[in-house]
Amino acid sequence: MARIEQEADLQAERLAAVAYVGKRALQEVTMLTQMEAQLAQLVPTALPRLQGLGDMSALAMAEVVSQTVRKVR
Repeated sequence: MARIEQEADLQAERLAAVAYVGKRALQEVTMLTQMEAQLAQLVPTALPRLQGLGDMSALAMAEVVSQTVRKVR
């Protein structure tokens, strides 16, 4: 029984780690998107570059979440 409880605790900690990193990524992507929109309003001609930088940053954050999933398994 103790072994099962220990495994359950480990799995719960893994879940918490992935959730924490995922939530932070969602928050950061939201802030990134908001900043992109604000800057695009100031300088509309910069929109394609802003979108490119925003997309690269969001993809990099997604990679961090993916790495976290792999590491905690």
